[in-house]
Amino acid sequence: MARRRRVRTPLIQRWHRFRYGCLPVLGFLSASAALLWLWDTHISMPGAVGEVEVVQVDVGAPVDGLLKPFSKEEWNLFDPVQRNELVALLDDRPIQAEIGVVRAELNECRRRLDAEALAQRWDQDTELRDAERERRRLDWRIASLRLDLLDRQAEIEIAEIQVRQHDAWLESLRAGFLSRTVTDIELREENLKREETAKARDRAILAKNELATQLADAEETLAGYSDPPPRDVDKWLTPILATVSTKEAEIRRLQTEAELLEVRSPIDGVVSRIHCRPGQAVRAGNPILTISGTQGRFIVSYLRQGRHPLPEVGMEVLVRNQLPGAKPHKAFIDRVGPQYELLPPHHLMDSTRPEWGLPLRITFPTDLKALPGELLDITFVHASAKEAGDWNNGSGNL
Repeated sequence: MARRRRVRTPLIQRWHRFRYGCLPVLGFLSASAALLWLWDTHISMPGAVGEVEVVQVDVGAPVDGLLKPFSKEEWNLFDPVQRNELVALLDDRPIQAEIGVVRAELNECRRRLDAEALAQRWDQDTELRDAERERRRLDWRIASLRLDLLDRQAEIEIAEIQVRQHDAWLESLRAGFLSRTVTDIELREENLKREETAKARDRAILAKNELATQLADAEETLAGYSDPPPRDVDKWLTPILATVSTKEAEIRRLQTEAELLEVRSPIDGVVSRIHCRPGQAVRAGNPILTISGTQGRFIVSYLRQGRHPLPEVGMEVLVRNQLPGAKPHKAFIDRVGPQYELLPPHHLMDSTRPEWGLPLRITFPTDLKALPGELLDITFVHASAKEAGDWNNGSGNL
């Protein structure tokens, strides 16, 4: 009997069987795997919402004054600023005028001192003992040296203000020279002016140091006299010395105010707001610029009331950007707030329902890229998840 040949199943029939029998099962399994992956990496609910710390500083005027331009270009929004960089300059003319008044009053004190010394005629008074006559001369010399010392100090302060003004302008010119908006001649001229002013200041400093040495020697010599000063000397010298002491205090005050004319940035960042521009009068404490930091130091989050267990310092958390496929970054709770607070509006799930939470400060992961003010997803990890080393799933959510 002849062997019958087996008829093969047509390919179209096999495809129909696979499509109606196996393909739905494979599709279901694939969809389930994809759903689990999406839930793990994209849709898992975080335990809380965190916000990168926003560092924003209002740079205010330390004293009343008039804003003065210190560069050829004004500040614009989002210009970068370095820490301790000059951001504003106040007009120095009022302080220079006050120093001029002080110097004029010191000259008046000198004329009074010379007139009293001439009226005493110590050298021609033969009735005075040598020691008493020398004591009178020392009293007069000390008062004269104090006046000279104050005058040199006032001169130094004026020169120091001018040097700082030249330095601020030179800083701007150098930046303009690098960008080819300032010529080499302009830069050299300003540098020469600065050097001339600095030399005048240095000469005044040398003269002041020499006067200070002479004053110290005279006071040391006077301390060697045990007898009290003559009453007539004390009578006319005391008012002059009181005036000198007052002017010394005024010089110190003006020196402090001169240092406050320069307003510098306390942080690295960018100019986020401009409140005043050169030519405007400002009051002490009023903001001139607002500078925003470009890097947050911490992450601030809130654990909603009713969630347990309560967080502790050193507890590990997962931080991730609110972007599809963002990877989690390991961080730690650095500080825990002392009391529950009302959550900020942008941390609420429903803006119509207020919520309270415990504030947390979380360390900023070094490999995390997030801007200040950016919202992040925070996942709290249970101790069991920590022991298992499962840092990438959402089983640790509170």
